[in-house]
Amino acid sequence: MFFYLLSLAACLILTISVAMILTRCLTVNWERKNKHPLSYLLPVALTVVLLYVSLTLTVPTLLDSVAIVNDTLTVEEITVDG
Repeated sequence: MFFYLLSLAACLILTISVAMILTRCLTVNWERKNKHPLSYLLPVALTVVLLYVSLTLTVPTLLDSVAIVNDTLTVEEITVDG
């Protein structure tokens, strides 16, 4: 349970931080204050990163939280030989 909560917090912090950086880069683009030509494309790359992190990490973890709150999560214990 502790690992789940820790990973949920990490995913949320990562998603929020990428969204904040994306917002900052978009603001710089809208105000036309870019100093480097490649910085115009940074919001595109950050959007791809935000979508990847959100869809592969944050959303599934948040959806699993419903099962944890309702106590319907199935846990299987296995033994590893080695």
